[in-house]
Amino acid sequence: MGKVSGGAVVARYLKNEGVEKLFGIIDGTYFGFYSSAVADGIELVSPRHETSAAHMAGSYARFSGRLGVCMASNGPGVANILPGLVVEQAEGNRVLVITSARRTGIMYPDRGGTYQCFDQSGVISQIAKHSEAVPSFDRIPEIMKRALRQ
Repeated sequence: MGKVSGGAVVARYLKNEGVEKLFGIIDGTYFGFYSSAVADGIELVSPRHETSAAHMAGSYARFSGRLGVCMASNGPGVANILPGLVVEQAEGNRVLVITSARRTGIMYPDRGGTYQCFDQSGVISQIAKHSEAVPSFDRIPEIMKRALRQ
């Protein structure tokens, strides 16, 4: 039996939730998740900016009645998606944002922490109903269940 990636687990939860589209800009941190999502029949719609990804997910949620899902890469990608998340939260649209993060072992102490990163979950928690970082692979199912019920 082969190994299952964290991205495959997340993609399967989204598929089971009825997600058909993901909105976001792919970078290297998402290849495993993206390939698993595509294998599960989920389409990627890639805008030119992360803020647009949040608005696309919000519009999709509003018009389809389904969960809108957007993605942002760690650091600058998360910073760019925040304005869209603020609007979609204020409008009451059901949007899930999935962000990437660097492993805690990849540190740049002279820069105050992980390269191009900040407390993403802490910032998002100020504007979202729920925000949670995944500390380990085995916690993904529990965290996805919690996030999808918010």
